[in-house]
Amino acid sequence: MKILLYYLTLLCTMTVSAQINFSKAEIVKTNGEKLKCFVAHISKTKEVTQVFYKKDRKAEILSLNASEVIEIVVRNKKRIRIAKVEIDNRSNEMSKLLFLDRDGSFDLKTRVLPLELLVDGAVPLYKSSFDGIEKFFIKDHNNDIVQLLYKRYFIMREPTQIGNEFLKENNHYFGQLLNEAPCLTNKSKFKPPAFDELKLIGYFERFNSGQCGDWRSK
Repeated sequence: MKILLYYLTLLCTMTVSAQINFSKAEIVKTNGEKLKCFVAHISKTKEVTQVFYKKDRKAEILSLNASEVIEIVVRNKKRIRIAKVEIDNRSNEMSKLLFLDRDGSFDLKTRVLPLELLVDGAVPLYKSSFDGIEKFFIKDHNNDIVQLLYKRYFIMREPTQIGNEFLKENNHYFGQLLNEAPCLTNKSKFKPPAFDELKLIGYFERFNSGQCGDWRSK
């Protein structure tokens, strides 16, 4: 029986190795250790439970629990943060709202996700693509990774009123940006960016490079 289990395990390992692409990378562990290795492809759309890697291309496959990994740097370029986060992953696309979501509150659930680093700096900006839905995260003053919260929802008209339902927005992320990364104009005005990847990247690039107006001089 033990021999059979051994061969089954060996077969599974060989199958996984044949199906998964490995890329040259560096794993940064929670204990500070850094591993130069080849890391298996990590899906952007799924939770992370384990990180598979090999010490070299022909070595055996090893694994780490997601809780042991802080970051993966792929080919010295792409940086992926492995983080346990609270996320509201509901879509804000008009075609997916379907007039069913009529509540402006957030429904946060705990997930362990791969977060792509978009902008590095004092307050880094990350992106998740869990279930194919893009959400954005920052590191706050407590060094926690928190979601930038934004939500579209519909308000249903009263039966006695004439007209259609109308769309509303919960721009909670305005306050988060003002508290954690206040990029003000030279006239001390706060102009939050639209909830769009390119707009957010531009905002955090300005903030982290010190290109914001100095409100303290006014």
